[in-house]
Amino acid sequence: MTKKWVITGTAIAGLMAYVTGPTRAQDDGQGGLHLSLGVQQSFSAGDNLALGIPGSATNPEEGTTTLSTTNFALQLESATRIQQFSFLLGGGLRYGSLPSGRSTETGFVDPQASIAYTREGYSSRFTFSLDYNESDISQPRPLWDFSDDDEVIDPPSDLSGLRGSGQRQAYNSYLALTTGIGAPIGFRLTANASGVRYENETVATLDEFDRAQIGADTFFHFTPTTAAVLGLRFRRFDDNTATPARLSRGVDVGLDHEFANQSDLSVRVGYTNADTTNVNQNGSAKGATGSVTYNKVMPNGTAFGNMSFRRTENGEISTILGGRGYQLANGRFRFSLGASSVYGNSAKPIGGLGWQYQMPVSRIAVNISRRVIADGDDEDRFTSTVAATYVQQLTAESNLFANLSYYLVDRTTNSTKVERTNLELGYQYELTEDWNLDTGFSYRIRDEETVGQAESSAIFVSLSRRFDLF
Repeated sequence: MTKKWVITGTAIAGLMAYVTGPTRAQDDGQGGLHLSLGVQQSFSAGDNLALGIPGSATNPEEGTTTLSTTNFALQLESATRIQQFSFLLGGGLRYGSLPSGRSTETGFVDPQASIAYTREGYSSRFTFSLDYNESDISQPRPLWDFSDDDEVIDPPSDLSGLRGSGQRQAYNSYLALTTGIGAPIGFRLTANASGVRYENETVATLDEFDRAQIGADTFFHFTPTTAAVLGLRFRRFDDNTATPARLSRGVDVGLDHEFANQSDLSVRVGYTNADTTNVNQNGSAKGATGSVTYNKVMPNGTAFGNMSFRRTENGEISTILGGRGYQLANGRFRFSLGASSVYGNSAKPIGGLGWQYQMPVSRIAVNISRRVIADGDDEDRFTSTVAATYVQQLTAESNLFANLSYYLVDRTTNSTKVERTNLELGYQYELTEDWNLDTGFSYRIRDEETVGQAESSAIFVSLSRRFDLF
């Protein structure tokens, strides 16, 4: 049997990872249309899932929660030489015993829907994706659920504030259209929008928001390897309060060049005018911007360097960062190191380290990152993340897994420092080629200055199957 190496997170997230894995037809190299259905039955019991603070009047420590959850996910995929399409629909049925005052929903819960489409033309490229999901605030997905194919962690911007119970509704959309590839004049349009809403939340400090960004670039190709670029930028942030939405408008010009030694250089100079409600930023939300980026393909990986100066409604952000990536025989290794100055304050170190290694019967992945990320209030903050996963195969049908994540948002003049730690230990058994059994233990800690520290532990067991319908 072939091990699936599924790393569990929350029940619905684990099922999504399972059902969106390669189908048998894809494993055999076949294209065409594929429909698969994933089903998972899980049972869990945990204490203080809402991460209540002992002695707190607004978010008190709660008792034991026992839940039975049946999740399903249906995915339709189509692939041809020039286009790819996928549609996913999922949700769950949850019932159980809840502590007094808990606002966790039962019945039909956690609806999920996503659609993605990509098409490659002779001189054009189109990409579109749309995702919507609901989840219980007391059961946020751990950091390792937010990693891409390179194991880079991109956590949701409201993660630091999540505590209590209630429903979190999130959406994200992305569109990119490129035309004139290889022509003297080309165009590229990008747009993305994201947002978060809450319902029946037991903590009043959660931040709802909507973000939208649009970029339009025109490329004037002097030669096949050199192009002048004119770009327009627009950004909007709305925190769904009486405060007016904040807008940012910008223009930039630049040059892109590809060198014969498999390297490329991109230079931009521009101007940004951002609305602001921050009386302390002294007009620094408007003015010159710029960036220089260099990438080079190496014999065993890549190298890059970047310098940028951008402006937000709160002030300017200056960053310098360089790094190197290595493709190893049984994995990958990369690192980066630099510094960033936020709103004119002293520069602080940033960077990251990523390591993946595949052994004959085990796999390890480690990702460490420190960078500047906008939070749910659109405040740019230094954010550190650590995510590590380890899988040890015991037999052809079973393995042990361990997942660890750590999340830190630095203190600012407006916000407190927040730390989150997740640990998950478990056992997986492949009952048949189609059925998987997962069981384990999870432990979470959330610590916020001036608020206090909360701890939660839980045990779980789940049975999953994916049906490849056609």
